[in-house]
Amino acid sequence: MPWFSWFLLLLTVSNAPQGAPVAASFAGGALFVWIEGSSPRAGIYRSPAPIANPIALPGDRCSVTPADDFALLLCAMPDNSVIAVRVDSNGNEIPPRKSIPLPAPVSAAWNGSKFLIASVDRVGQITNQLFDRNLDPLGPSHWVFRFSPNGISVQVGTAGDRFLIVIEEVWHVTCGFECPPPGAEIHVQPVASDGSPMSEVVVTNHGWMPRIANDGSALTLVWTAFLQNDIRARRIAGDGTFLGDEVVIADGRAYDPRVAWDGQRYDVSFRHDTLRDVGHGVKDIDARFVDLARLTPDLTTLSLNETPLVDAPPSEIVVAGDRLVRAYVVNSRIVLDELPLRPRGRAAGH
Repeated sequence: MPWFSWFLLLLTVSNAPQGAPVAASFAGGALFVWIEGSSPRAGIYRSPAPIANPIALPGDRCSVTPADDFALLLCAMPDNSVIAVRVDSNGNEIPPRKSIPLPAPVSAAWNGSKFLIASVDRVGQITNQLFDRNLDPLGPSHWVFRFSPNGISVQVGTAGDRFLIVIEEVWHVTCGFECPPPGAEIHVQPVASDGSPMSEVVVTNHGWMPRIANDGSALTLVWTAFLQNDIRARRIAGDGTFLGDEVVIADGRAYDPRVAWDGQRYDVSFRHDTLRDVGHGVKDIDARFVDLARLTPDLTTLSLNETPLVDAPPSEIVVAGDRLVRAYVVNSRIVLDELPLRPRGRAAGH
């Protein structure tokens, strides 16, 4: 593909509208966090009732981590401090709010008995710490020295009762759009029971935009192949061992995936562009879609393009009871595209 098409891809990704909701299955439904106006809101959706009495959250962005009978929301403040908010199964806040002794951006996961929260500082150093359900620290923090000029981000996941940290590194380019596109790579770092990091595993040297889900025994990682620009996936055990080969879910101009485990299969949503030739070897975007793929537990693709959304904003998918819900924000309103876990369903606004 000509360099200008690569530039269009990077421009499309970097300038995509912000404000996609974040969500997690919780309490027989799903807990959503979205931006309403300029502030985050949180609420529980259980079909067919709408989201009722959303709560106002601090900061400008929040993550969602279910933990059995409550959910943990970690909200980043303008000064990069982090405020923890707990929400019960009725969508009510559980006081008090607490400050977390790690700077934003952060990611968290719950393994059934404790949280692992990981943070990245300005030079790419990753720090993680274990916390109990009351958010009291369990032992000292642990860190990995990663002095890097590149952009580093992390996501924490689980495989059984083991924690894994997914690390994305996106290379910076300073010479302008005439340069070849920057590279990106994805690693996974297993974590010992005391929170200490183990040896990193290289997932790909040519991938970015990773997203994770687990089926209770293994972590499934989906990402965009950086050079080919398709959607790929791989399963990983708690010790970092690969389970099976890397698979291609969708090829062509596909990017920005989301993934959820629905109890029987993986549901993967991703953005997909079709291109048209405008002459002189240059291609332009003809149409944008959000597509859905469904995969077996061993990542065999069962179906593609079941429910495309035409020119839709960035979206999230999550299992809410017996429904698969795709969520996006339009004019500060969260919109839920509700799908049965098998055939398609209906759309609702909240």
